[in-house]
Amino acid sequence: MGLTVRADDRQKQLQGSRLVEPTGPASSRFTEVVEGGLVRLSRPLGPLVRWLLQRQATADLRRLKNLLETEPFTRSAPEEPAT
Repeated sequence: MGLTVRADDRQKQLQGSRLVEPTGPASSRFTEVVEGGLVRLSRPLGPLVRWLLQRQATADLRRLKNLLETEPFTRSAPEEPAT
């Protein structure tokens, strides 16, 4: 299963992809590739922004891994409000 994403705003242009591949009966591999850059006046902040995005992505993926590996996973989807 794959997903391609693109984000543009005044300060940055990002594009990337996410891929989940089965590696066994109860395991998967998650691959994320993000490319992009800052535009105009934000460009000198590139190294700092790259570090911040990497740090946030690492924390998010660690949290996701913990949620997926915690047994039992019993959280159900939120119910739709009645109309």
